[in-house]
Amino acid sequence: MDPERKVDFKRNVIKFIIWLVLLLFCFIYIQNNPAEKVSIFSWFQIIFQKVAVVYNEIIGKNWELLKRKYSLEKYYKELIKVAEDRKCVPVEMLHKLTQEYKDLRSEEVSKLEENLPFYSRASYQHEVDIEKWCWEQIKIN
Repeated sequence: MDPERKVDFKRNVIKFIIWLVLLLFCFIYIQNNPAEKVSIFSWFQIIFQKVAVVYNEIIGKNWELLKRKYSLEKYYKELIKVAEDRKCVPVEMLHKLTQEYKDLRSEEVSKLEENLPFYSRASYQHEVDIEKWCWEQIKIN
């Protein structure tokens, strides 16, 4: 190896070590801040969903159903978060809501057209029930 390549090699090794140290600090920060971790992983999920929609649009499948499914998944996640935060929703309702969310996520594309109306109605009903139960709690107190 000539001297110029040795110098370049040393510089690159130093840059690599600095990069690893910075990456380690980022990893530690993300592990200590759950909100940051959630935002990073949800970003990957959104990218995956967008790619799936574009892929189904290209091959000619019903991509609008996928968009509706992903929108409903997001809505269910928000409902679960609201139910957990307010603490006025019965545990059974929260379990039912969580199970429906898991069922929706695992729903096959071929069955989406017949099952999405059920999930839409159920999510709306859950929202109404959450508001009703929380309103009753306010009236009692």
